[in-house]
Parts: sequence; structure tokens; C-alpha cells
Amino acid sequence: MKKVEIIIYMGLKDQFEDVLKEEGIDEYVIIPKVLGRLKGSDPKMDNHLWPGYFFLYRFCLDNKQYESFRERVYNLEDDWENEGFLATIWEIDERCGGGL
Repeated sequence: MKKVEIIIYMGLKDQFEDVLKEEGIDEYVIIPKVLGRLKGSDPKMDNHLWPGYFFLYRFCLDNKQYESFRERVYNLEDDWENEGFLATIWEIDERCGGGL
């Protein structure tokens, strides 16, 4: 099982949620208004100097579903990296609650 964490620029939220829907991912947590800087993009500090912010998504996938999603993520990186996109994945041994 994998724990997936995706940080995306606010302008990509709807497009990313379309990807989640297409991949059958209907359980996730969103942490709104994350500030910072990702490699290759301007800082997003939600102020007049550095407008904008990120969303952070967290969810778990079984290994089979992850393989399909992983392929999509690498394609998204090519399209979205300059706007602000970062994906990190962890292996998890156990999960309690919330299904799966």
C-alpha cells in the first residue's frame, strides 16, 4: 500500500481532481492554502509580491491502483512542473480506518 502526497498550484486543482476521478480515487484529504516554493516555479506566498498558493492532497492507494496512478503522475509532471507540482510516495505497512 502507498501513501501519496501531491502538492499542486491552486490553478491546477480542478484538472487534478478530474485525474483523481478518472483514476477512481474518491477518498482523499485536502490541506488548503499551503505556502512555499517548489523547484522550477516562483514562490507561492499568497501576497502581493508572490501571489498564489498550493493545495496539498493526501491519500492511500493499493499497489495495483498506484501503478496506474504513477503513470499518470509522470505525465502530469511534464505538463505542470513549471506551475508548481510535486508528488511524494511512501510505502505503508498498515492502515486503520477509512477503508482499503
